[in-house]
Amino acid sequence: MKFRNTIALAVCSTLLLSACNQETPKIDYVETDQLAETTLITQASQSPDITETTEESFSFNPHVFPEMLSPVLGEEYKSSFFNLCDALRSGEDTFECASEDVYEWCMCPSTLTDLFPAACMWVTTGEGDEGFADGTGHICYTHPKDEFIARQKTFEYEIESIIQDNIESDYTDFEKCFALYCYMTNEYTYNYGDIGCGDEGHTYLCLKQKTGICCDLASLYSYLLLQCGVDAMIVQCDGYAYHTWTYVVLDGEGYHSDPTWGLLSEYDSDYMRLDYFLMDDELRRISGFDMDALELPIMPSMYASDYPELDLTADSNKYFFSEGSVCKNYDLEENIIVYNDTITDVEFNYGDA
Repeated sequence: MKFRNTIALAVCSTLLLSACNQETPKIDYVETDQLAETTLITQASQSPDITETTEESFSFNPHVFPEMLSPVLGEEYKSSFFNLCDALRSGEDTFECASEDVYEWCMCPSTLTDLFPAACMWVTTGEGDEGFADGTGHICYTHPKDEFIARQKTFEYEIESIIQDNIESDYTDFEKCFALYCYMTNEYTYNYGDIGCGDEGHTYLCLKQKTGICCDLASLYSYLLLQCGVDAMIVQCDGYAYHTWTYVVLDGEGYHSDPTWGLLSEYDSDYMRLDYFLMDDELRRISGFDMDALELPIMPSMYASDYPELDLTADSNKYFFSEGSVCKNYDLEENIIVYNDTITDVEFNYGDA
């Protein structure tokens, strides 16, 4: 499989710039200087010890991978990438890897930003024999290794904190999707300022600053879902606008969730929009996107049409929320979401869906 180097070169320029330079169907955009200042993540010298967790606590999972990609990116990609993750957490310089193509994919910024965000832009491939040779992939650190390990440790603590604050151990996959969608749409803002990521990966920067554009927000939402065991990844498409969102699989069925268009800060309302949560293909088409032209930044060839064995349909309307629907209240213990469909309040028992 030939690897598209253009993805690696473009992840913090073209991918970011392509994401949401658009007019989205929103209300009352905020200006850049109105975005709330956020506290930067503390460096590891100040970060708590994340190794001690209670029985009910969530533990950071360094091995996340969208299982929906297994028909295309088989075990050699997954196992090699997990080898890289283990090597990075230990500050090692090499990892066992299946092939040069797999090595290039593992080390690609678009792979790292979605599946191991703290490493994006902080590690790179070597050259010649110091790249891939004889089943061994070499890791070149772009910053002092101790700084990288500190950065990764802090990142893990932040992810654990988010999951522990928002997810209960008995949540269903639907409830995990809903709770993290609430978290993203309530806590994050759209970045109308400088979207350049510099020497930071865009997903990591989004977490750190709690602001970003569509590819940042969708990537972080997908990553949090993967950490919870929900199969998810980002997809993007050129249609009404060039835009990125999350494709998620629940109970074997696919859905589109768009945290960017659900941001509470983008609407003159105190209620979270639900019409961009768990959409089917038809609703995504109506909002302006061609479901036959999806792009997959995480793949060696980013065009979904290149992978006929990959099923990315979303034809279930099990969790249908009509246009303009907003969440008024919810009780996840009783499996109830109360929403307003612009006409009346509706009590939706998702346990019966």
